[in-house]
Amino acid sequence: MNTIEEKRRALHLSKQLCAITGMVMDYYHLSEMDAIGIIYTSQMYRLLADEKTKVWHYSVHTLFDILKTERETGNVSNSIYVQGLVRENI
Repeated sequence: MNTIEEKRRALHLSKQLCAITGMVMDYYHLSEMDAIGIIYTSQMYRLLADEKTKVWHYSVHTLFDILKTERETGNVSNSIYVQGLVRENI
């Protein structure tokens, strides 16, 4: 990471992931490690990590909803928040 903007984005991303991890733990009654595993292997995470999608601008509640939709339906593109992004980026 070279620029201040990249550092800010990385810090913001880590805060989001921390919050989402807690939400996954609470909602699915999982351990922290299991919640982290779910997040890091999800399509939602791939969208979040890709700066081009701008998904990192979404609130943690929206990101959790995207992840929950992905887990319930098996496909992140079923979320109303990412339907246009998925074809281009996953």
